[in-house]
Amino acid sequence: MKQIKLLLILCGLLVLELSNAQDGLVAHWSFDSISNNQFLDHKTDQIGGTIYGCQSVPGVVGNALEFDGVDDFARIPGDGILPPAVFSGLSEGSISVWFRVEQIPTINGIRPIFYYGREFGCDFFDAANEGLIIEVGHAPIHAGSKRLYFTQWTNGCTLPSFCYDSGKGMVQGKWYHYVAVVGSNFNTGYLNGELMTDRHYNFGNSSTHEFFSDALSPENLMIGKGYWNSNEMFFMGAIDEIKVFDHPLSQEEVDLLYMEGNPLSVFQQEGDNSAISIYPNPASEKLNLDISGYFNNPLTFSIYSSTGVLMYQSKIIESNKSNTIDLSSLSKGLYFYTINEDSKILNSDKLIIQ
Repeated sequence: MKQIKLLLILCGLLVLELSNAQDGLVAHWSFDSISNNQFLDHKTDQIGGTIYGCQSVPGVVGNALEFDGVDDFARIPGDGILPPAVFSGLSEGSISVWFRVEQIPTINGIRPIFYYGREFGCDFFDAANEGLIIEVGHAPIHAGSKRLYFTQWTNGCTLPSFCYDSGKGMVQGKWYHYVAVVGSNFNTGYLNGELMTDRHYNFGNSSTHEFFSDALSPENLMIGKGYWNSNEMFFMGAIDEIKVFDHPLSQEEVDLLYMEGNPLSVFQQEGDNSAISIYPNPASEKLNLDISGYFNNPLTFSIYSSTGVLMYQSKIIESNKSNTIDLSSLSKGLYFYTINEDSKILNSDKLIIQ
């Protein structure tokens, strides 16, 4: 029996869903095209920012910016210019970014990914900036740490008012998708499409809700540059597809953004699916499978996670009858299903469990 073929990149299946995932988009920097050291904000189709020494390299979607860890960075919109005013009004929302860090300082320093705050760092140890920062590493305060950090300062040039880390270290040279989420009475984060249930709070807690509008000094927005103990720090590696939203993203929206940069292959459909009906979709604990025709062989119903892992499988022995699939063991989120007759795929689509 020939193997199931992973042939089609999400394409038609996800085009509509991905467009829906852009609702509430405030800014989008893809870094796909650099002209005169400037790149676009695809939300406004206007100049988004300026690069200082960065190189354009292949990214997870199109091109990315490569940073040398010495003096490369990007600023939005440019040196000495305040960030777009729209950010200062965001009291909740989400920041989505792809990054690949090549070296993480474990003795002294950080690798800053996203910086919003003072024109220059505070005269204070740590990365204090009266704003917010997404970074990798936190030494020597967390000596040897290779974790990812999301931190904010609303108390001035002093200790953070809010900070959590990923709870586990990042692997150097590997692409990651991170989404920082802040709601009206909560915060959370997603790493590679998965809720960061192991995140560790160093300041604040899961009810803390601080975002762009809480920045005391909204003077500077930089990619790949920040400050640590008053010293300039630079990212080493690549950064791609930064998106800012005006609302806290849902798991489904995060899944779609993750697949945009890490597209799943969906299964090539080879048979007639007119005799198969699957409902409801979105589903909760039960899924109905109506088979209105006869097949020569038993059918196999399979459910895959958004990262392609087989989560459920069952055989359908009898044709021309209704079947009920128990979904209670599966978490809420986005999945894909296939129905096979031997190696022939009769039906495949996405499945949302809510």
